[in-house]
Amino acid sequence: HAHAHTHAHAQTHAHAQTYAVPLCSGEAADTQGGKEVNRLFKSDFFGERALLSNEPRGATVASVQDTMCLTLDRDTFLAILGPLDQVMQVGL
Repeated sequence: HAHAHTHAHAQTHAHAQTYAVPLCSGEAADTQGGKEVNRLFKSDFFGERALLSNEPRGATVASVQDTMCLTLDRDTFLAILGPLDQVMQVGL
């Protein structure tokens, strides 16, 4: 299922089972090893590599202000789009 989440201090860890997709509003920091590597804003997304490859995410994302984002688990993603193995092999 896809869900909308609104949190003042939401945090999504690298090994969580739910993969988030676009931020609808707000701002979040993407960190690896405790160091900020990216700042995310409205319409940015994260967790896509883990969603496609079924591997743990490599970063933690935490909101830095009131933030709303949608989440999508891999099972729902595959149910909607199907496996994308052939597309990924072609490099599209």
